[in-house]
Amino acid sequence: MSTPSRTSPTPPDTFAAATFTTWHSVLTLSAPSRRDCRDIHRLHQFALYGHRPPHLRTAVPTPPPPHVLFVARRSPATRRADAGTPTQLLVQSPTKPDWQPLLTTQRLSYAQVTPVRQHYRAGDHVDIHMTANPSQRESRSPRRVALNTPEECGAWLQRHLKRNGILSELSQMQVGPKQTLTGTSSTGRTITIVARYLRARGTVQNAAAFAQALTNGLGPAKPYGCGLLLTQPPTPDPLS
Repeated sequence: MSTPSRTSPTPPDTFAAATFTTWHSVLTLSAPSRRDCRDIHRLHQFALYGHRPPHLRTAVPTPPPPHVLFVARRSPATRRADAGTPTQLLVQSPTKPDWQPLLTTQRLSYAQVTPVRQHYRAGDHVDIHMTANPSQRESRSPRRVALNTPEECGAWLQRHLKRNGILSELSQMQVGPKQTLTGTSSTGRTITIVARYLRARGTVQNAAAFAQALTNGLGPAKPYGCGLLLTQPPTPDPLS
């Protein structure tokens, strides 16, 4: 993940520059963990494991972890619209995690932990990509329903980016196909999340708001691998 390009003039003081700092863990799951983590509730618990002090890892009730976001890389799905089996995780956390217990017990086959520091200011151009749960609440209930069309999902991303300091370009918007994530909660409730890969090119309008969005993630279903914003400088358009 690289520092974004800075080709624009210095912004006014009202759009002060901001620095985003975090830790990124790249984890390769062992074969038994891959099978176990097809359940997104178990995958959520797996992603949190490295952030709990050793004496609290088996505590009941489980203490709340620091703010952690993650996204899974998955093998090709065997059925259309289903998500494939998770093979790797990128986990973002405010503090340095400890994955050694999972390596020792061979639940992980690889773990690399890297500090990340990025500096943004208004006018910076970035490519943004993420796995998200584009959805909306029903008018008469708290239940969320997934948005169906690529146009709806693209508009959802554009609205959320604008609220968080980014003006996106519709001409660069990409919306991937549906992926259905499933699991069972600790209370036995069935969990179903419809996720999509989203990508957009944008310009930072408010650096502080954007850094906050990078820290907190975007949209719902963050415990299940959605909402982690990843950025890089925009790649050249091959047709330009």
